[in-house]
Amino acid sequence: MAENRFRLVFDWPFMGEVDTFELTTKYAMGKTRSLQDYLEFSGVTFNPEEQDKDTCRQLYWVPYTDPSEVEELLGDWKMGEPEKPTTEETPKLQALRGISMPSDQMFAGGFFMVAFVVLAYVVFTKMPKRKDPEKSNV
Repeated sequence: MAENRFRLVFDWPFMGEVDTFELTTKYAMGKTRSLQDYLEFSGVTFNPEEQDKDTCRQLYWVPYTDPSEVEELLGDWKMGEPEKPTTEETPKLQALRGISMPSDQMFAGGFFMVAFVVLAYVVFTKMPKRKDPEKSNV
């Protein structure tokens, strides 16, 4: 029934039962965000010829188109002005955040990896060799 309700909301054809009572209350689309705003934010697409965009990225809060429903629900909360980037470099850094490591961290990680390999080599080459018990003279 949930799939039929979904199809009804998006005006897609379906066969079967659907309970429309909750569509006006619990499952209403609301006016906080438009469907297009949500699809752009989430990366979901209904076009069968396109793939959804991956969501393995940092998502930033997008201000509501009409915050009145959320403000009413939360009582004394009011949506303020969206924050502005403080420098010209901020949007570029935000785009890179979560995608790559800074070069100093890559250098430190590489250094520790090489140090670990060298230490392991030294430890295993300097260990005394065990004598083969079958060839022992004792």
